[in-house]
Amino acid sequence: NQGAVRLFGYSSDEALGKHISFVYPEGQHSALEREVIEPLKQAGIHELAVTMRRKSGEEFYAHLSLSLLRDAQGTVIGMIGYSIDITERKRAQQELEQQKSFLRSVIDTSPVGIVVIDVNGEVEMCNPAFEKVFGYRQQDLRGKRLSDLLTPPERRLEMESIIKDFWAGKPIHNVTQRMRRDGSLVDVEAFSVPLGEEGRFGGAVLLYQDITERKRAEQELEERTSFLNLLIGNAPVGIVALDTNDAVRMCNPA
Repeated sequence: NQGAVRLFGYSSDEALGKHISFVYPEGQHSALEREVIEPLKQAGIHELAVTMRRKSGEEFYAHLSLSLLRDAQGTVIGMIGYSIDITERKRAQQELEQQKSFLRSVIDTSPVGIVVIDVNGEVEMCNPAFEKVFGYRQQDLRGKRLSDLLTPPERRLEMESIIKDFWAGKPIHNVTQRMRRDGSLVDVEAFSVPLGEEGRFGGAVLLYQDITERKRAEQELEERTSFLNLLIGNAPVGIVALDTNDAVRMCNPA
C-alpha cells in the first residue's frame, strides 16, 4: 500500500514478486529466517523490532506485526503484516539507557553514601559507599525501613521531625549520628532530597558523608585552642596579639 511505499521508497511495481529479504540489510538474511519467518510459521502471528532498509540504503528500526494467511482449507498461502518506523523511539530509548548507565556509574563510584527510599521509607537501592559506611549490603536493606536500621534510640525524636519534613516536601541537611549494623555510632553529614510531584511525597534520596575524621580534627583543634587560651590566660608575663595593621586583637590579664 501507499504507507509501505512511503516507508521503504519502493513503488508497488518494484516490490511485487520480490522476496521479503530485499527490505532487510545485507548479511541479515539468516537472522530474518531465524527471528522472523520461523517463529511466524510456528505461532501463526509474530511481533518484534528489527532493523530494515529503505530503497536509498538507509537503515531504520521498525516494529513488525505479522500474521499467516490461510485459504478456506487452512493451508498457508502467505503472510500479511505491517511495519512502523520506530527509529526515533529506539533512539530515545538508547539515550535513556545511556543516561541511566551514566547515572548508575556516578552513584556506584561516588565516595558519598547514597540510598533511595520509597514512599514507605523502605530501601530501594544503595551504593557501595553507603554499604562501607554502615556495614549493610544492598540485599540486606531492600524492603526494610531505613529509619529503623540507622536511627539510634536517642535520635528518635530527631528522626520523627525529619520524616515530617519529608512529607512536607522539604530538603534536609543536618550533622548527626547514625547507627551502623554492628550497633556502633558514626558521625555523618546528611542530605535528604524528597522525591515526588505536586507536593506529594514519593520517596527520597539520602546522602551520608562519614565525617568521623573531621569531627576528630575539630575536637583536637578545640582542645588545643582551649589549652592555648588557658596557657595565655595564666601566663605571668604580658602577652598581646596584633593583626597585620598593628591593631590589638587580644591580650592576657598580665
